[in-house]
Amino acid sequence: MIELRDISLSRGEFSLSCPALAISEGECHVIVGPTGSGKTLLLETILGLKKQDSGSVMISGADVSGLPPSRRKISYVPQDVCLFPHMSAGGNVRYGLTIKGACSAEDEKFVERIVDILGIAHLSSRNPLTLSGGEKQRVALARALATRPALMILDEPFSAIDACAREETTMAVKRLHEELGATMLLVTHDFGEAFFLGNRVSVMLDGKVLQTGFAEEVYRHPLTSEIAAFLGVKNLFRGKILSMSEEEIVIDWPESGRRIVTRCTCKSKMFKTGDDIFWGIRSDEINILHPERPLSDKKNVFSARVEKIIHRGKILTSSAVIEAQNPVRIEIEIHHAAARRVRLAENSSATVSLNPDWIFMCL
Repeated sequence: MIELRDISLSRGEFSLSCPALAISEGECHVIVGPTGSGKTLLLETILGLKKQDSGSVMISGADVSGLPPSRRKISYVPQDVCLFPHMSAGGNVRYGLTIKGACSAEDEKFVERIVDILGIAHLSSRNPLTLSGGEKQRVALARALATRPALMILDEPFSAIDACAREETTMAVKRLHEELGATMLLVTHDFGEAFFLGNRVSVMLDGKVLQTGFAEEVYRHPLTSEIAAFLGVKNLFRGKILSMSEEEIVIDWPESGRRIVTRCTCKSKMFKTGDDIFWGIRSDEINILHPERPLSDKKNVFSARVEKIIHRGKILTSSAVIEAQNPVRIEIEIHHAAARRVRLAENSSATVSLNPDWIFMCL
């Protein structure tokens, strides 16, 4: 439905590049990347607020690159929601329909449904200046959806509101998408929000869209070490593929002087025996084994020394050193109840298992 083709744009020393990006009808697509990666510039190009140097923006098969923003059938919710202060909240919600000049009974019914989903009916007569940050954001969302746009774009929609309001608004966006089937493009620097909201996710670094895929695929199989590091993978190491079979891959881990085993996946086809790669495993996917239970058939089992434990509510983050030919530090996240069961403590020994199913390889 929405397609970007060979978009490029330069502003000073910064260059934006998006060879291809497609958003299907009814999809919630999230672009995630750090501050300064070019996310907002890409949105402004789609909206028509910035003119690309090359490439095209397609909507429903038509090239809209030469059209002004008002003719692209796109609604926009910026970081600063920009509600009209001279109108009530209800007036803001219905602004687009007022401009259109006709508001049918069906339109009114649709608006009422949006207002109900967002839980803002009681705010209708309020002045926007009296609303909280979360309330303003939900009014802005309703205003953007009221005209049933081909695409709704949200630029860092939760960055300016407190944690409680952020959770409420995130759930509201999720519900809007699920119940209305609205086509959404959202940008954020928070990969937790990205994977919660997005059907598909694109990772953007240094002005380039480097990976696009289903949220689970991007989360489990980042294509490069840079993407993995941005997505929060702390345990990322260099390796070399020693052998590949239909079921498993053996990787040399020179930092430790040991070898590890991982499962073959569709992504494994990118690699061959002898390749130098990065491999990683998320902190919450490393298992600490109970000291009194047999290891059975577990693979990638190492003795470790727990150095430091940091309490983060119900989750503990521990720094441990694997006792190998060359000691290597790893990070482990574990629920406090599980930590009690395995008797996790600072300055103590532990046996850790790196589950082959959760180890990924990247460039």
